Amino acid sequence: MLDRGRPQLARATVARRISTVRSFLRFTFGAARVPDAPLAPRLPNRLPEAPKQEEIERIVSGFEGDDALALRNRALFELIYSAGLRSAEVVGLDLGDVDFDQELVRVRGKGSKERVVPLGELAALAVARY
Repeated sequence: MLDRGRPQLARATVARRISTVRSFLRFTFGAARVPDAPLAPRLPNRLPEAPKQEEIERIVSGFEGDDALALRNRALFELIYSAGLRSAEVVGLDLGDVDFDQELVRVRGKGSKERVVPLGELAALAVARY
């Protein structure tokens, strides 16, 4: 009856509100006195949408040119796209992190965790040109 005329809330909104109330109750009464009742709706794990091939081609065409800025931007984009790097990861790279012989890139990610990812052929060419 109270919901009449009100818009339906998204599942994520409901889950966030329940989590907020639960956190407040735990703070007020102590964690031991507030049960972990599964009140919040289960949210599906959604995969991010991948860009379409035409979108990628349109972006890459914007990096045409032989000036240093265009070469840098093309290299950054190719690294992000081909190796699946986050923007903060690619900005933190040094040239020594790229192994052209083995076609690998050493990346320092979130939480200073280091990982090695494959270097795509177009990304290797773009970095070498830069």
